[in-house]
Amino acid sequence: MGCSCNSSSGMNSSPMPNTYGSSPMPNTSGGIQSWYDLQDYAPRNPLDLIWLAQIYDGTNTDTGVFMNSSTYSTPPVSWAASPFVFNGLPQAITNETAKPEKIIEQTHWNFTHLTRNTSSLLAPALRSLIFLHGGIEWSMNIPLTLGPGSYSDLQLSFLENAGTRGDYLGTIPVISFTARAYTGNVTLRVITTQMGKVSMGLRAIDGSSNWSMFNMDWVIVP
Repeated sequence: MGCSCNSSSGMNSSPMPNTYGSSPMPNTSGGIQSWYDLQDYAPRNPLDLIWLAQIYDGTNTDTGVFMNSSTYSTPPVSWAASPFVFNGLPQAITNETAKPEKIIEQTHWNFTHLTRNTSSLLAPALRSLIFLHGGIEWSMNIPLTLGPGSYSDLQLSFLENAGTRGDYLGTIPVISFTARAYTGNVTLRVITTQMGKVSMGLRAIDGSSNWSMFNMDWVIVP
């Protein structure tokens, strides 16, 4: 659910069907056709897509921890607007630094791919869209500004999971970051295993117990 992914090496004229892996979320007969269906849908596991997720705060690199969360989707009061924004261009980094050809490929990929449109005239609805280099041999560094607040509880999962009732225990699978209080500029580092388009939500709770959800639309390409 929540990911239009495939494992092919390219994107053709119909690159982003509304299916994901062996458990599709189709918009055709038998699938999710309304909010009634989405609410009853089993949440998707972000580990189906994300091989590794880390946050780097300029000093520390914290690896996320998988958990089934009861606090991803339903705040005790209303949601606050997310103060998070992208800060710069996502960059592909090779995980095979001992191979000179991979260093060259890294430079070439970043040179030939505009991963984010930074124009101030870009329609606001498109500002969540970024492009990532997929495959376990590549890390993507996604620079974020969290603002002046402090966040000791961050959870990353498929955005649509927040529209479900969760699993049979009411929980949602997430990648959790609680190692420290994050603030200011950080880098979200991810390794992904499939190609396609997916909406991700980074749920945050600040020091005043305000809940917010930062939406990221990832288009993962070779």
